[in-house]
Amino acid sequence: MYKTNYLNTFIKTLTMSLLLTSNVFISELQADILNGSHWIIKPGDSLYKIARNIFPDSTKKQALLRKELIKQNPQAFRNGAANISVGDELQLPAFAIKQKKPEPVIAVKKPEIIKAEPAVQEPVERNQIVTPDPQDIIGQVIINVGELSAQNRGATRNLNRRSSVYRGDTIHTGERSLTQIRLKDGALLSLRPHTELRLAEYRYNGQQDGSELSIVELIKGGFRTITGAIGHKNKKNYQVRTSIATIGIRGTHYSLVLCQQASCSDSETGAVEDGLYGGVADGSIVIENQTGIHRFNNDQFFQLTSASSEPVEFLLPPTILKHGAAKLSARSKKTKQNISKQIKSAPRRLAVIFEANQPDFARRPKIPVNDIDAPPVAEFIPDKAPDGSGMLIGFNQQDSTGIITGTAASVIIAPNNNNAIFLGPNRTPIAGREASVDQTTGVLVQHELFMVSPTGVLATLVPSSIGGNAALGVNWGRWNGDYVVKEDGVALNTSQDFHYIYSENLTTPTQLANLGGLKGSSVFYTGTGGTLPTDHLGNVGVAPSISMGVDFVAQEITQYNISTRVGVDNYDASLVGGTAIPFQNLTDSFNIDSVSSCPSFNGCSGEASVIFIGNNAQGAISSYHIDDNLGDASISGTALLTEGAAQ
Repeated sequence: MYKTNYLNTFIKTLTMSLLLTSNVFISELQADILNGSHWIIKPGDSLYKIARNIFPDSTKKQALLRKELIKQNPQAFRNGAANISVGDELQLPAFAIKQKKPEPVIAVKKPEIIKAEPAVQEPVERNQIVTPDPQDIIGQVIINVGELSAQNRGATRNLNRRSSVYRGDTIHTGERSLTQIRLKDGALLSLRPHTELRLAEYRYNGQQDGSELSIVELIKGGFRTITGAIGHKNKKNYQVRTSIATIGIRGTHYSLVLCQQASCSDSETGAVEDGLYGGVADGSIVIENQTGIHRFNNDQFFQLTSASSEPVEFLLPPTILKHGAAKLSARSKKTKQNISKQIKSAPRRLAVIFEANQPDFARRPKIPVNDIDAPPVAEFIPDKAPDGSGMLIGFNQQDSTGIITGTAASVIIAPNNNNAIFLGPNRTPIAGREASVDQTTGVLVQHELFMVSPTGVLATLVPSSIGGNAALGVNWGRWNGDYVVKEDGVALNTSQDFHYIYSENLTTPTQLANLGGLKGSSVFYTGTGGTLPTDHLGNVGVAPSISMGVDFVAQEITQYNISTRVGVDNYDASLVGGTAIPFQNLTDSFNIDSVSSCPSFNGCSGEASVIFIGNNAQGAISSYHIDDNLGDASISGTALLTEGAAQ
């Protein structure tokens, strides 16, 4: 999404990158800073990774640093941003020199080993249904698809959504299961199919006073977790134990998969070597085995083949870490019943789990009759958007330093890419994913978006924002609530509203190429619909005035102008310097700058995205964002433009 180029060859790029990972070891830092002013390139470095290490909390500063590194070090990038050489020195720009040197990987204090207190085992007849002591309740199943059970005190219980889990439970998931469990300290566990996991010890009284404790034993399978209060302050009080290593945390979000006796090998994944696989999405984890203590940070992935082996680091996520939800895509051949219901504005719980590389969804399990306190469920089977469809999006975000900016981007579905858009009732986009190569860095970047919170609550589709043009096959709207947008597995700090405009009637490249003689070199489009712009505070603006000039002979956009108002602030922006945008570059957003109106005397800038629609390009859909250059304000929205129409 962020200034990315949808390359037809990205699958080949991904394959070659994976082949390079087998010889990369986490024996030292990937790069280091020399005398505070130069970066020494070491094995495994990339332009994108260097920027993330220097500015781990600011995507805006990362983008600026990448551009400056290329500008100041032309010799180092003479073969392209993706082909830098080990040993080269990169001159850092002045704004990056004062950044703190990255923390060493192996200089980690050995965590204290805590012995778990075994759960009390009482003699119980086999297969007897036993409810453990209510005082041992430590969490609840919040989402479940498929078979799920727990063993405790010699007995087995079947679990459903809203079932309690207890200290000492050994959780088992079935072949086609997807499960999320919320623990008392706020931790979230998302379990893979064929997983066996024991909640060996757990104590939490609502305070981080040193008495809190969480010890989990991963026996087989895997999970993804966002950790809670336990371990946030007292790191040694959180552990995950496996037969290969013990894991502690220094952060919040990571995944583990334990493969034993070819348990991870099948027709879908192929042969997978046994071992412990893991990856960190946010924060860091420490792993201890017989070789010592090893630390892994954001976007680092690893494998340990045995308790006595050094970890091997991967540049990209191993295939096994991509959730095995693809197996859920097999559906019954029976005719689907029409169970779709109109989404209302009240928050609703969505009983499916969105995962990266999940091609389809499973049916929601039936809620038990006695589950009378459950929130209402939006019952529908999400549909997958067909090839030749596309969506433009716009939203505002804020980084950890307080800088406010926006995004205008596209997700286009084609046979030669792995992008996807999932649709709810009335063809409303509810989730999507795209993978593309960053045009500046040459690095493969993956994005995911879903209009549902981590706890399963569907965001609100604002009724007044919903609209469309049936003749052109376009619909638009604005989501409000706790939606999620991720870049390479890391959730962005989005702000307020999420705008979309969607169509299955895109003009193909071949159709565009043949319109020069028909339409000529001076065709104008004006805005006739779309969402009202909103700012980072959620304020709703007035309908924007948008115009666009197109030269179909030269195959380029020659003009793009927008003017609007949100609250008391006026915004306008146009193509930078009047630069034309070639049609082949429209898979990427393009820059727009303020002309006169902007909340700040320092000016505004932003981006816009455009996709033509109709077999004769009768219209176009667009998304945009305009940001105050001080980073204090941002607006975003979407628009439908039609040929020769007045707004």
